[in-house]
Amino acid sequence: MILLDFGSKKTIQIKSIKQGYIQYIELKHLTTLASKLNVIVKLEKAPGEYVEADMPLLTVINHNQTLEHEKFLHCLFITNDQESIQDVKLGIQKLSEIALRAISPAINDPETAINCIEQLTQVFIKLGKSYSSSPYYCDEAGRIRVMLEKPSFMDYLYKAFYQIRHYGKEDVSVMSAVIKALTVIAETNRSAIKNDVWVFSSYIVEGLQKEEWLKMDKEFLNQLLKNLAKACEKKGASMLIE
Repeated sequence: MILLDFGSKKTIQIKSIKQGYIQYIELKHLTTLASKLNVIVKLEKAPGEYVEADMPLLTVINHNQTLEHEKFLHCLFITNDQESIQDVKLGIQKLSEIALRAISPAINDPETAINCIEQLTQVFIKLGKSYSSSPYYCDEAGRIRVMLEKPSFMDYLYKAFYQIRHYGKEDVSVMSAVIKALTVIAETNRSAIKNDVWVFSSYIVEGLQKEEWLKMDKEFLNQLLKNLAKACEKKGASMLIE
């Protein structure tokens, strides 16, 4: 992990000139601008977040010149619409909410919930292939120019499935769909993602352990968990419902 000490560096905050949701951040343009000015930019807000006028958007570090704030602000698009094309969390949240409504006692539609879980699977397959935990964006010379903190892959998994696990915990069809989703995400991604899926799976199994499953349901779920262990390349490891 790269540790940067900015305590002795000259900094300036650039604030929003309007309120709304951060729709998109031109990270490539911002990196180029920072490189041209020989500064480092720390983004204080992420895509999808709501900001008020005069709220800090970014901090420019190590500058020794008069900066045109507009050039930096032009790299961030703020609108009244919460739909952000860079905000993976928002898409995950919406699919999870539909699934939760479907498994509520008032609606009781597990098929719709399962369909949402399958769509979440596709989101995570794509996310896993492009995901990087690094908050740093570098210029062509390899120098850090932009910093943007981001959730861990585990955070994304938790946001997607924690409520589905809680409210669908007694429905074998819903819980089997969650295990299958995790299996496919692991199968289609690299080792680091497999490991995150495996660690997160212990949380899912912890919830399953608390339920009273009929024998055939337990055998069915345990077979799926064996498939999950294989997908995560955990030879000899077991994570079964007792």
